[in-house]
Amino acid sequence: MILLENIKIRKKNLVFMKSASRKKRFKKYATDIQEYFNKLVDEMILKDLEYTNQIESEIEQALIELNSRPLTESYKKISKNNNLSLYQLRKINQERLESITDAVMNGKRIFKENFNFITDVLNVHDVDIDKYSKLILDYPLDYNRKSLLDKSITEGINLILLGDEKFTNIENVAENTFQSKHSETDLENAILAGADEKEWVCMWGEHSRHTQTDGEIVDINSPFQVINDITGGTDFLMHPCDPSGSPENTYNCQCELIFYKNGEEM
Repeated sequence: MILLENIKIRKKNLVFMKSASRKKRFKKYATDIQEYFNKLVDEMILKDLEYTNQIESEIEQALIELNSRPLTESYKKISKNNNLSLYQLRKINQERLESITDAVMNGKRIFKENFNFITDVLNVHDVDIDKYSKLILDYPLDYNRKSLLDKSITEGINLILLGDEKFTNIENVAENTFQSKHSETDLENAILAGADEKEWVCMWGEHSRHTQTDGEIVDINSPFQVINDITGGTDFLMHPCDPSGSPENTYNCQCELIFYKNGEEM
């Protein structure tokens, strides 16, 4: 029994060692997007930048470049499959382009909402612009600009009381998008390679929340019943970070999948 548990632990460690560098890259890509957004927010506050059609066009082009590399990376492993037909390759490339478009549109929506939020704050509250300009030098470029605005308000209702739901952290959204797409394409690639089963592997640690699903093996085309250890919330997910699930079971999920073919690990 102890030997079996040790084998399982080694298998999990190997899975997460392989995924560690990829997750680190995705984190960096998401941080790049956050930093780009923050630069625009700073210009808006310090230089009265207005949201024009030209600005929107520039944001779209920047988001295409920032999202293309991580999302293309997720599809590369599928396109290397020598058994794919030309039709399948075209379909995969179309999926890649659609995923980039979706990420760009979502990013534009989030920035516009954040832009409107900041505009409302500047119109309602007294913001010490000099203090804000000093704070952006004291904090990292990816630091939440809502928090810096809060520190810069001299009069009026404290920004925290306005609610976090009105200002979205694009870095978290982008990172989850990249992780979700990678898990999705991992599953798609395994199916093309003949996998018939998949196992949910939970990364045990301080922030683990899917330990009840850990080790569960299901048919390759069936969802997992994923239960949040903290809230008890349940979702039926095809893979970690499945966008069809609730935020409590998908955002910042670090779980992975192992695939099997005829009972043998792939």
